[in-house]
Amino acid sequence: MKLYIVRHGEATSNKEGYIAGHMDVELTQEGLTQAKLVAQWLSSHSFDVAFSSDLQRTLVTAHEIMKFHEDLSLEQRISLRERDVYDLAWKNKTELAQEFGVGIDEIYTVLLDEWRIESNNSLIERAWLFFEFLKEEYNDRTILLVNHWGLIKALLTHIFGEHPAWGKCEIVM
Repeated sequence: MKLYIVRHGEATSNKEGYIAGHMDVELTQEGLTQAKLVAQWLSSHSFDVAFSSDLQRTLVTAHEIMKFHEDLSLEQRISLRERDVYDLAWKNKTELAQEFGVGIDEIYTVLLDEWRIESNNSLIERAWLFFEFLKEEYNDRTILLVNHWGLIKALLTHIFGEHPAWGKCEIVM
């Protein structure tokens, strides 16, 4: 399997420093430019199948790429959404990090005890299930995945066993 993983372009929540999670937010003008640039870069590549979450920021990015691959259909998956942050949606990351005395990359780990939020293990499990599906159904194919940074980190954690921002992660099933 050859897997091309693309993160969506800059979203309004990214630019403004807010947590979006499952909220449907738009790309900024810069994000749209980023999507067009990655689409041009990938225009010479060939894909057998394409997947994306069903949230607008990934779909807009994916559709820019798909303009160069008109014979390819895009499969949207709810299971590929970003980490579910429930009540943390629209909270400012910097303010939360300061309040809890942690770095921005540590927010989710620290806030698991304070807020209702999808755990790293749950996110990694979702990524693991999707990766196992890809191996079973498309193992000899070239796959495009347009997604969110949280799920991408979880997928990399599953594939490589750890991620620099998270350290070693354990999948509990």
